[in-house]
Amino acid sequence: MSEHPFYCHKKKCRKTAWNTPEYLNESNWTDLKTIIEWIETKNIDLFYKFITTQGDRSKNFFYKVIGWPEGYNYCQVYEYFKNCGLDCIYKNGSLEQMKEAVEKHYENL
Repeated sequence: MSEHPFYCHKKKCRKTAWNTPEYLNESNWTDLKTIIEWIETKNIDLFYKFITTQGDRSKNFFYKVIGWPEGYNYCQVYEYFKNCGLDCIYKNGSLEQMKEAVEKHYENL
């Protein structure tokens, strides 16, 4: 069976930093740390720029980090991202889950 881009057949769940960290590489972890900073400082313009200009890195955030692949396409539109997308990102991966996953990852290095 080939690897699915956002679903883990072994664990029967969407890939996320907290449930399936084994799918993330160091670039994904670095991006997640940066995204957490942007969320905490409410710097949505840098977050939006990342989503719309970083191609596979951005797609990996949605597919493997927060398990919301639909969001990759939805959040390409700034008004959606600003008015709905951020809330959906928080619902799919709470800030606490994201922070705990990063903390656990860097503890284990």
